[in-house]
Amino acid sequence: DFAKILYRLNGSRPGPVRGFYVIVGVEPGRYAVGQLCADPVTPVRLFEDLVFDNEPAAREKAAALRAASPPLALT
Repeated sequence: DFAKILYRLNGSRPGPVRGFYVIVGVEPGRYAVGQLCADPVTPVRLFEDLVFDNEPAAREKAAALRAASPPLALT
């Protein structure tokens, strides 16, 4: 069901959802920035080059990515 919502938010297209950046704890003390995808098989795409040693740094990067690429407006 969540994939269907993401699909609609993504302009009825599969793939990365513009502006939907999240952080994921990948192991204790390591946080990766990822992007939600309108794909039930791969709902989150993690960026290997955006892994941080603390949660605030990861949140800051995710917020900067969201600001640079806001979500599409639903029409």
